[in-house]
Amino acid sequence: MASIYHGFSTDDHPQHQFCPPGPDSWCFYKRSIGEHLYPSGHKVRVHTPLNYNLLHQHLEPIYNWLTSIDLLRRCELKTTQNPNESFHHSVWSRCSKKNFHSLRRVQFALVSAAAEHNSGPAAISAIKKALGIQEGYHGHRLCQQRAKKRLYLSSQEQQKKAKKRKKMRAAAQEKARLEKEAEEGGPAYQAGMF
Repeated sequence: MASIYHGFSTDDHPQHQFCPPGPDSWCFYKRSIGEHLYPSGHKVRVHTPLNYNLLHQHLEPIYNWLTSIDLLRRCELKTTQNPNESFHHSVWSRCSKKNFHSLRRVQFALVSAAAEHNSGPAAISAIKKALGIQEGYHGHRLCQQRAKKRLYLSSQEQQKKAKKRKKMRAAAQEKARLEKEAEEGGPAYQAGMF
């Protein structure tokens, strides 16, 4: 919330209540106060001040949603980065970022990438069929190979995740066992102990 209110601040109405205090703050206003100096003008420091009356009602709900505990808990699992990167890769493999492309070409790349990302390679065949384009033998074979490869890579990734969860669970159980033994006064059994 600090960045939005920092952007709305003016000399007449400074709104730095959410900015971090102290001389090391990124906020020029709070940093000046932390250094016991008079803050300089907002026109110089806030280069593109936001119009509070026009934008506040639109931006604050977005900021509230982005900083909500529910969204942060969902992001805590870190499960969105690879799917997003995968989607972006499939878009840019259809329409290179290095070369200029028309809006229509970029839109086609987005639609076809989204269809394949959500429904697999068979989605492209379905789109061709809906448009009345007959798919040949090689196109059909390529579609099947891509679907098979996608399933294989997905199962490999799931196996890696399952192994990691199993290791974490075993480590947690071992830690709990060692803590319990320490509370009870040492191990109940140890090789060569008796």
